[in-house]
Amino acid sequence: MPVATYVRDHVGRLYRVGETDVEVSGRSRRAVLWAAWAAMLAAGIGQYGFGALIPQLQDRWSVPELFWALALWTVCQAGTAFPAAWLREQKRLTPTGAMWIGAILCGAGLLTLGQDQLVGYAVLGGVGAGLVYATCLGTVVRWYPERVTGKVAFVSGAFAYGSVPFVLAAGAFFGGGFLTWAAIAITVVVAVAGMLMKDPPEHWWPPHVSPREWALDRARVPNRFALKEFRTHEAMRCGTFWWLYGGVAFAAAVSLYDLAYLPLFVGDKVLGAVALATLAAATGTGRVLVGWISDRVGRRKALVWTLATGGCAQFVLLFSQNTTGLLIGATLAGLGTGCCYSLLVGVTREYFGETNGARNFGVLYTAKAAGALIAAIVCLARACVRVHRGWRARAGRRGAHRAAVATGEAAPVSRVPRLAKGWHRTPADGCCLMELTSVLAGEVWSDRPACVHPVLACVARCVNDQSTEDGRRKLLPFATRVIGTRKAPAERLVAHCARRAGIAVPRWWPRGWVVARAVRAMTGDEVLRRLLDECVAICREACDGTSDEQAARGAAGGRRGHRAAGHAGGRGTAGDPRAGQVPRCHHAHAG
Repeated sequence: MPVATYVRDHVGRLYRVGETDVEVSGRSRRAVLWAAWAAMLAAGIGQYGFGALIPQLQDRWSVPELFWALALWTVCQAGTAFPAAWLREQKRLTPTGAMWIGAILCGAGLLTLGQDQLVGYAVLGGVGAGLVYATCLGTVVRWYPERVTGKVAFVSGAFAYGSVPFVLAAGAFFGGGFLTWAAIAITVVVAVAGMLMKDPPEHWWPPHVSPREWALDRARVPNRFALKEFRTHEAMRCGTFWWLYGGVAFAAAVSLYDLAYLPLFVGDKVLGAVALATLAAATGTGRVLVGWISDRVGRRKALVWTLATGGCAQFVLLFSQNTTGLLIGATLAGLGTGCCYSLLVGVTREYFGETNGARNFGVLYTAKAAGALIAAIVCLARACVRVHRGWRARAGRRGAHRAAVATGEAAPVSRVPRLAKGWHRTPADGCCLMELTSVLAGEVWSDRPACVHPVLACVARCVNDQSTEDGRRKLLPFATRVIGTRKAPAERLVAHCARRAGIAVPRWWPRGWVVARAVRAMTGDEVLRRLLDECVAICREACDGTSDEQAARGAAGGRRGHRAAGHAGGRGTAGDPRAGQVPRCHHAHAG
């Protein structure tokens, strides 16, 4: 049995030599490297795979909501790095334990997304991916102290290009338990990889490399040792730390915009998926390439080049007029903003030392969370400005039209609106049932009008999306019937939906989960319309005393009243004294 000995180099760094990787852990360090690679391959689906799901999830949530969910996922993922590093240094968390916890949370994140819970996906999936990311990088750094940047780039690259199969499969096979099977696969892969994760002894050094010769050779290359071993609070007092922090934060913000832009605003779902897969593949392979380049030209120059490339890529994406330009922009974006993370570990160790490298990297990695918050705030501000401008423009058009009608220069508008599936940014893009209700009620354009109880609005949205085009046309009378149902028996509505669908769910399930699952379990336009009719009758009975029998007797009058009413900008015919009012007979549905 070889005996470990300790030696120091010319800068005083301590090395434990004389033992092979198999002798100190019972397994080859190459096996640990590939286990970390496989785990990162699966965990990265939570970030890049979510971008591919945005077009499908847009039918359930608005774009700002989806973007905020992705930003929250990023905050949780990046914010987990420092606590994970601290717990491992304190010997309170083993690599295998961290990987198993991360496996469960990553799988739970996708499962909750399949149950229409964005917050659950963001928090559980983000924390799980953060644990896997920090554990894999920390373990690889300990096993490959002589080749830190290259091996970190190899493993972190899998976090990006590992989602390429998922991105392509999501566009073709989404639905029918796709997220459930994906969650099971991710959990199994990460858990099995965690069984192979084990740290070497402190200061361990591979016996085939002379530590003193390696240290002298390193002193002659562009990447050198730090002047001293900085603690975390000492590193945070340096200006270099905050320059790095700001660069990573803005790179993360731009990267999130790219993830949302490519699948959503390209205009074609297939092209969007291909562009996003190109971005992920370029990010993963680019990290390996940048790691190799940084060993030869220096990590500082390599970092500057990657950030500059990412900035130029945004202009290419903005002005691209064809598919070729779009794919070139996606490739440059992946090579730019996505590759800076692989350099971050090496830059941190070379500027602030290796003794506290894990903690310093964990704090610096939170810049990714700060970038996500910056991107989310900008997205929210942009959405508010767009809504404000849209309402001012529509108000101006309505005023001009009414003036033209009063002078006889134009005729009143009587066009019946056409309901469409999903959420819409403006009325020009179409409207769903609840968005039409928000207009009729005089509220801000939204698929969650304040005049409708959230549970009833959830039922209406699900029925609208589940119905066919002909079925949605017959849902128009409900746009006025649901107005004024804010005070509704929520538990009774949820129980009624579950009973009609014939499903049994745990009592702790959120109401939105139960409603969405109940509606998905029902097929047929007539069945869905009857469910919504019964839910509206329940709400009316609770709000103003209208019973189910009274609602049924008023059905014919509701149909005649709705067809007679004009539709000018969502407020009825100009000059009609009943415009903007909701007559009682309109609350009934003509079955």
